[in-house]
Parts: sequence; C-alpha cells; structure tokens
Amino acid sequence: MDYSCGLGPHFGGSLKRSSNIRRSISSSKYIGGIDWHLRTQFIEQAKCLDLKLDIDCTVLAELQEFYRRRAVVEQEYADALVKLANGLKQRHVNETSKRPHWAPYTTTTILNTLLGSTLRVSEAHALLSDLFAKQMVQRLVDMDEDAVRLHKQCREMMSACQERVLISTAKLQQDQREYGTKQLTALEANRQRRRAEEKMQLAAQKAKSKNKDPKSSQRFLRAQNEFSSHPQFFLLLRSQSNVCCILRK
Repeated sequence: MDYSCGLGPHFGGSLKRSSNIRRSISSSKYIGGIDWHLRTQFIEQAKCLDLKLDIDCTVLAELQEFYRRRAVVEQEYADALVKLANGLKQRHVNETSKRPHWAPYTTTTILNTLLGSTLRVSEAHALLSDLFAKQMVQRLVDMDEDAVRLHKQCREMMSACQERVLISTAKLQQDQREYGTKQLTALEANRQRRRAEEKMQLAAQKAKSKNKDPKSSQRFLRAQNEFSSHPQFFLLLRSQSNVCCILRK
C-alpha cells in the first residue's frame, strides 16, 4: 500500500529509477505551494466572514430604521382615523336636535357602525405602531448583537482550525524533506550494493576462468567482505525502516 498519498514517490520504485528524486523535490515545492495557497484561502475566508457580518449589521440597521418609521406612519394613520371618526361623531351629536327622527333609519345605523369600525381600525393600527416601535425594533437589536457574537465565535473557531491546518502542513513539509533525504541515502546505498555485486561477479568469473574455486579466491573474498561490511547497506536497511515509518504517520 502506498502511504505517500500522492505527495511523494513510492519507495520501492525509487530504488529502480533515479528520476524519482526529482519527483520528491518537486513534491516538496508542491507542498510549499499548498502552504501559500492555504494562507491565501484563509485570508479570503476571513474577508468573507467579515463581509457577512458587515452585510448583516447593515441590513439589520436598515430594518430597524424601517420599522421605526413604519411605527410613526401607523401611529399617524391611527390618529388620523380617530380624528376623522370623532369629528364626524361630534358633528352628528351637535346636530341631534335638528335630526330628531334620524335614529330609527338604516342609514344612521350604517353611519354609527362605520364610525365604530373606524375607531377599532385606529386602535389596531395604534397597537401595530407600538409593536413595531418596541418589540420589533428591540428584536432586531438583539439579532444584531447575536450576529456580532456569532461572528466572534466563528472567527475564533476558524483561526483555531486554520492554525491546526498550518501546523499539520508544516509537519508534512518536514516529513517530506526527511523522506527525500532518506530516499537519496537509499539510492546511494543501492548503487554501492550493485557495485559490490559486480566486483563479486567479476572475481567469480575470473576464478572460474582459471579453474579455481571462487570461494578460495582472494579477490572474491575481498569483494564479498566489502559487500557484507559496507556501512551503506546498514544505512539502506535503516532508511527503508525510517521511510516506512514516516509514510505510515
């Protein structure tokens, strides 16, 4: 299984093709580009969050002003209805002596009903004005405070998450650099191993050409000792173990 997640070449293939070193280096540069891209995105996210707060506060302020003016309009309308109904009612009362026979007629009943309904409509608009001026405006003020508080909480959470992402990215960069170093060490060890194997093969072929046992040939024994005791091979084994540990993190 490849634990590199596409950020570095697989270790097994890197021992066969030295061109994978360039891939490792380019991967490190790619991760550095990711870090810059992430910081740019984080700045844009903060700007979007601030812009949302600005829009919310602006709209809420406009709504508050709207309902304040609407309350004034409703109150003025209620006062105008009261003035209209009371004026007509008072004039009718003042002229009652001149209209002694008006009460039984349907038209008089309709007039009184209209005046009563007008006063009730006036009361409804006065109540609506009070509702807009007090409860509605206060609710919008509370919403504005909630928006500011939520923005602060979101900003703190966003900053904490962004910080964790940047720390993880920095750790990934460090692991990638260590991976590249171990990969170069493994490639060098593999080159030394092939050279020692070639020496052993040449010594064995030369011993066979002289009808000698390769194991008794001094040249073969020296090549075998070099192959077995070369420190690069221990580095190769340790590099393989370390790289596997890095990729599994």
